[in-house]
Amino acid sequence: MSNILIITIVILVAVLLIRMIIHGRRITIYFIIAANIYIWLNKKDAYFAALTSAKVASPKQRMLMTTELEKQEQSLLSIINTAPELRDSLERIQSMKINILEKEWSVSDIIVAKNELKKINPDYLKALEKADISIFKRCYPKLSAAVTLEDLINAALKESRNEVTEYINVIDQITKNYPELGWKNNQDIVEAKKELEDSLKKSKKATH
Repeated sequence: MSNILIITIVILVAVLLIRMIIHGRRITIYFIIAANIYIWLNKKDAYFAALTSAKVASPKQRMLMTTELEKQEQSLLSIINTAPELRDSLERIQSMKINILEKEWSVSDIIVAKNELKKINPDYLKALEKADISIFKRCYPKLSAAVTLEDLINAALKESRNEVTEYINVIDQITKNYPELGWKNNQDIVEAKKELEDSLKKSKKATH
């Protein structure tokens, strides 16, 4: 085997290894953001995205993922007595950690997980296949950029406010554009809108 061929093979192997490392890091970042969306906003599709990304990851990557969860868990445990409203987020962290560490995931487990994610949110699966986190940045920009616990809590509040505001706007638009539906005088719709508006006011007061 000539020296040139040997050098070429070494370079190709090195390139493949680098690509694998980069892809692995992106999968880990994908997991962290998806997990945060589930933990702080309770989005079920993000839960399946995070869990599926953990299943396709290597054992070493999974340990890194669970380490990130444990960091958040410890941070929350340190303040949970003074902020009991964060207990749901803490429980979501703990349940996700248990599910990830349940066993060594087989190829058939991964296939099943991918199929479930495809049914719930096919765009998340496409992003996972490419290790692409841009989908999260578009949908949840503040939460995707958050790093510290304080950042995560503030980002979750802002994302939730934006979502509630969108719901209120949708109700207003439908009420205005489709009067034949009778939403203006529909007691259920009126009460639902009021609850949304009240929750928005409480959220804003909590941060002042």
